[in-house]
Amino acid sequence: MHIISSSSNILFSQNFTKNRIHFHVVKYGFPLINRGFPYFFPYDSITWYSGLRKQVNTIINQINPQLIHVHGIEKGFALCALENIHKSIISIQGIYTKMQFIQPTLKGFFQKFIEKYSIIKFQNFGCRTNWDSNFVKELNQNAEVYNMPELINQNYFNKKWVGNEKQVIVFVGSIIKRKGIEVLISALKLVKIQFPQINLKLIGSYSKQYYNYLQKIIKHSNLESNIHFLGVQNNVQISKILSEASVFVLPTFIDNSPNSLAEAMAVGMPCIASDVGGIPSMITDNFDGLLFPSGNFKSLSEKILEVLNNKNIRKKLSENSKNTAINRNTTEVVLKSTLEVYQKIALSAEIIIR
Repeated sequence: MHIISSSSNILFSQNFTKNRIHFHVVKYGFPLINRGFPYFFPYDSITWYSGLRKQVNTIINQINPQLIHVHGIEKGFALCALENIHKSIISIQGIYTKMQFIQPTLKGFFQKFIEKYSIIKFQNFGCRTNWDSNFVKELNQNAEVYNMPELINQNYFNKKWVGNEKQVIVFVGSIIKRKGIEVLISALKLVKIQFPQINLKLIGSYSKQYYNYLQKIIKHSNLESNIHFLGVQNNVQISKILSEASVFVLPTFIDNSPNSLAEAMAVGMPCIASDVGGIPSMITDNFDGLLFPSGNFKSLSEKILEVLNNKNIRKKLSENSKNTAINRNTTEVVLKSTLEVYQKIALSAEIIIR
């Protein structure tokens, strides 16, 4: 197996081998400095990743692989695969075309053309939700769409949700406007009326500008003692925090199959998420999680209070979310489905992958 990635933070391209896996890390970023391309000047998307494609295709030609598996269209690796004659499949992660409606960026404006071109030209797709499957089919009616679930770190499955009574809400993900943080803060203000000691733990990276903006909202809502920014945490730290908290909330305005939700379900947490994108394919409402209309902070507050006030609901959601994650995101399940997809694609070219 060969894994090709890129980084702007290295001085030169590198490759090494570990456990029979060959890693190729291509230096790709803003010329002369060790930085990536800024969102206000997305030179990579504008040039359709010409510098990256040249380097990656050189490596691919040296490897001469039986199959190429591209993860996501967020960068230019799909374009690299399309320039080769090898059998290939692309796994859909986010969808720039859809995200542009929620949080438009210059990067997204150029990237959506690459996204559309790649989907039209590719034949095989790995999808995780009805939302991304339908998006692919809308652009490419001849596409072969395979169900390819995401692997979740075993640390989350090893943790058992203890369901304590500490009234702690957890959010995990990038702390940006698109994730609905402000909706969650508004909902928390209503929850605090009944639970004055409620705590919200926000895990993830954030910009200084957005942090300062949120602090103004928090202060105006009198929630300074209730909201805690924990920054970036590793999977061991996150799984521990999840297992000890009361409820996981994801108020995003748009997402396909967020790993943070799958991880919380793997722990066995009661989860609440907005009814958007691919999330309804991950949660069956009132069975292994609760859904609420995106942006509706009043509805979200009602869902949070429902979980906090009802031990039976917490128990039901916890047990079912854990079972759903076990049947969808464990190593055994993901390995089996991935190999089956590889075999189907490879057999069409009379190649056997062992």
